[in-house]
Amino acid sequence: MRPVAPLHVLAESTWRRISRIRTLAEDLRLPASPELNRLGGYVCIETANQWAFFCRSYVISSALGQKDSTGVRVLGGAGRRKSYEDALTFAVHAMNSSKRGSSGPWTHRDEPNWQDTAVVLKLLNALGCRSYSTASVALSYPTRVFRELPTMRNYFAHKNPDTARKIQQIARGLALPTTMDACQVMSSVAPGAAQTVVLDWLDELRNTLRLMT
Repeated sequence: MRPVAPLHVLAESTWRRISRIRTLAEDLRLPASPELNRLGGYVCIETANQWAFFCRSYVISSALGQKDSTGVRVLGGAGRRKSYEDALTFAVHAMNSSKRGSSGPWTHRDEPNWQDTAVVLKLLNALGCRSYSTASVALSYPTRVFRELPTMRNYFAHKNPDTARKIQQIARGLALPTTMDACQVMSSVAPGAAQTVVLDWLDELRNTLRLMT
């Protein structure tokens, strides 16, 4: 996916990638196995990465005045940043006041937490983008994915007692046994649900991507 593009193009490109991940996630079923645990880790980490890259591209593209699905630019000429680097610098400065005396180049650690929906909305609001209102509606859509996916991703990335405890909290919130491990939680159908937890997450992301553009 290109880091700068019309917003609906970013969303479509992201969903194509996530839909391929969804095909893999359809194999996540109980009982879990070492092979499925590896697949679960890949699905979580790759999905979280795709979402974070979409949010990064969405904010930067908005700052550069890209168009929405109606063909209208989301930021007027006076407010647009002149370059990709200027847009990224704006985001870093807006989220970390200690960096405002520097102009980069920026490392990954300098950049905002792109997968955090509150960060995305704060940056769009600070820019004064038309896309803020659209994104605000989309990100207020009732969903669990933005709470649970980052936690699950961190578990697979770090696997320590603290991240394991947070998996228990997810299980409890889904009315699943707290003795389940991460892959078992993802592969389960929660009470009242029609499909597995991970497929619900991926479909919630699809809905959000559509609403944001």
